Amino acid sequence: MSTNDQALVLEKSVDLLSKTVDYLRRLPRVPETTRLVEEIERHLRSPETIIEQARLDALKSREVVRYGTVVTAEGIVKYEVSVGKESVIIRTPHYPYAYFRRMKGDNRLHELAAGVVVPLQQA
Repeated sequence: MSTNDQALVLEKSVDLLSKTVDYLRRLPRVPETTRLVEEIERHLRSPETIIEQARLDALKSREVVRYGTVVTAEGIVKYEVSVGKESVIIRTPHYPYAYFRRMKGDNRLHELAAGVVVPLQQA
């Protein structure tokens, strides 16, 4: 999924959650609805959500012209690369700690240090 696609999905999700909160606030106040509204608002204001929105906005503004991914045989994304007019971004997705414990033979850091060649395609 390209950075622009990721940004659109995140933007739609945030918009949908905001609309949901607006709707839930119009319902009669009951404890469960109040808790749900508070939970959604915490998520929307969370540092992780704000940082991800900012990261995707920054990548979008760099006019990504090419991107590529390296995927394992199991379909797990190991690396994502975005090439803009002035920069190249190579990243590895964040996975839960338990995932890395199962992947004891995974040597991504060594691969990144040596350099990862990623075939690029038009964004």
